[in-house]
Amino acid sequence: MRRISASLLGVLLVTVLVLGASPGAAQAEVSYCSEEIEVVRLINEYRTSKGLDALLVSDVLSESATKHCLDMAKYGFFSHTTLDSDWFPVGSTAGERMVACGYPPFKSWSENIAAGYESADRVFTAWKHSESHNANMLTRGWKVIGVSRVVDPQSVDGTYWATDFGSHVDGTAHENGQPTHADTVAPVVVITSPTAGTDIVGPVTVCATATDDRGVVRVDLYADGAKIASDDEPPYAFVWDTSGLDPGAYVLEVRAFDLAANVGTAGCAVHVSSSPAATTTTSTTSTTTAGTPSTTTTTSASPSPSTTSTTLPVVAFTDVPAGNAFYEPISILAAAGVVHGYADGMFYPGNPVSRAQFTKIIMLALDEHTVEIDNPSDPTFNDVRYVGSPYPFDFVEEAAALGIIKGFGDGSFGPEKQVTRLQLALMLVRAGDVSFAEPPAGYACPFVDVPSYAREAVMVAHYNGLVSGKTEARFDPYSPATRGQVAKMVCGLLEALRP
Repeated sequence: MRRISASLLGVLLVTVLVLGASPGAAQAEVSYCSEEIEVVRLINEYRTSKGLDALLVSDVLSESATKHCLDMAKYGFFSHTTLDSDWFPVGSTAGERMVACGYPPFKSWSENIAAGYESADRVFTAWKHSESHNANMLTRGWKVIGVSRVVDPQSVDGTYWATDFGSHVDGTAHENGQPTHADTVAPVVVITSPTAGTDIVGPVTVCATATDDRGVVRVDLYADGAKIASDDEPPYAFVWDTSGLDPGAYVLEVRAFDLAANVGTAGCAVHVSSSPAATTTTSTTSTTTAGTPSTTTTTSASPSPSTTSTTLPVVAFTDVPAGNAFYEPISILAAAGVVHGYADGMFYPGNPVSRAQFTKIIMLALDEHTVEIDNPSDPTFNDVRYVGSPYPFDFVEEAAALGIIKGFGDGSFGPEKQVTRLQLALMLVRAGDVSFAEPPAGYACPFVDVPSYAREAVMVAHYNGLVSGKTEARFDPYSPATRGQVAKMVCGLLEALRP
């Protein structure tokens, strides 16, 4: 008997395939049998045939997959949720099992499992012919895979499979079936703003990119050797408040760390001013009394008037060329350091966005992020706790304090869950608040599939040009919002907030 089911867990699609299912003792070190190596080869061959990158094998994810397969075989269950275990708390999700085995938290992940298939080609074929499993294997954002095949003739189904996918290249990642090589390559770091020689007054956002062949763990900002802040999730951005500093030259340094403790650095010298530069305006008036013109000089400490330009910054994302529907908003936010691309130079506008990632984007876009951690021991949500980095805790706390984000009925926020189009619209309207134009009398929400509790918010968002429907009458509220859609809607919010 074959049973197939699919469920959405964590950040991305988690799918299930069953036809039947094996434990042995837990492995002290991760090793790979020929069938496990073969299923990874088949998946990678399939991905490359579609123009996608092959996946590295992560020992950490393979350990998580193996322990889950052993549990399913030993305790007679088949589920993505841990129902009984020798290693994990009951109720653990695939993402929680991955983190327990050493994978970084708040990274995108998904899982395919199967039972009853003896060989790699058969389980691969079964996954390939299931729409949800097939989509999971072909997700562009995956960089690593963990794999396990556990055989136990005494178990209910005999053979259990699991493939765990992740978006982060951890320090145990290696080529299919090959041992892990020592990581001696440091991350590459670039400070994107401010540029060298910039004159700074008050708070400034320092933005940087950091890439590594096996993944960046943390990025720190230093000013004249003093640590200012840390960030462990791109886009890497820090608020440096120069208020109160002595005027003069300062050296900014960004340090990026990988899992092997290699450190990449980048620096630039900037100048801090105590106040805005004074401007001098000269007005000339004629007077008949003295018979000669009199000149009055006025000195003002106000900064020069701001100017606007229609010239967009150059975007280096090869998959977002000029003319792309998302080119302009992505360009604007990338230039401001609000969003960044991937290490391969792509932006992937069609990839989903987690609730934690969107929270960081909206706070950076609104320039509301600070580096103070006010309540590390008293979090607003039971699943977003302070773990030594501003992301996602401080961003989530700040957004919650401003009323931009809300949690679920159980007190959780669901940071790893995909943000839906409906949630995105609600958050944007909360962020805009009174700045949005009020729809005229008689204006109604044009979408028939928006739930009643959200119709007013979606109506306001639609009237102000932030959202559009998938069709004329349907909004598709529960589908995941993509990176391109998020950029477009956040830019629409900033336009509405502009005085």
